[in-house]
Amino acid sequence: MVARRTNEIGVRMALGANRGNVIVMTLRDAMAPVGLGLVIGILAALAVGNPVASQLYGVKSHDPLILFVAVLVLPLSAIPAAIVPARRAASIDPFEALRTD
Repeated sequence: MVARRTNEIGVRMALGANRGNVIVMTLRDAMAPVGLGLVIGILAALAVGNPVASQLYGVKSHDPLILFVAVLVLPLSAIPAAIVPARRAASIDPFEALRTD
């Protein structure tokens, strides 16, 4: 995503956006699919919990601990993965980004 938006980031930085603004923008764009995936995944897990529990021995239909761990682990692993391109985007030289067009 950062590679595709290099020109846009360069224009933003040339117009006065600072490093923090670019990092926040990039992290927000990277974390939006994570949040959507969490919502869809939790709803799907709750929807199929009873049918799966009725087919498997010893499996509970809803385990709040597992859902909590999933909600905690997914963003905690996605944030470091998103910080690397966000920092790279924040270090883009506006003039070089505009010349790559």
